Amino acid sequence: MKQIPALILTALMAICGASASAAPAVTAPQVKNPQRVLLVGHSYIYYGDSLHNHLRRMVAAADAELGKKLQYQRDYTK
Repeated sequence: MKQIPALILTALMAICGASASAAPAVTAPQVKNPQRVLLVGHSYIYYGDSLHNHLRRMVAAADAELGKKLQYQRDYTK
């Protein structure tokens, strides 16, 4: 019975090792100047002043004019 968890762990390590060695399909940006960024997460990311606010501050620190143009849209269809 103690061998089952070890066997499962070994199988998971083999699967993860095989997928980690595969080359990624995308190796470079598809556009030079992206216009949108999709932030995907759950409710834990939203708390603590949320990820989009941290991103907005980093952009504004690098470029104040671009920081003013940033917009945040929430999906209210849920």
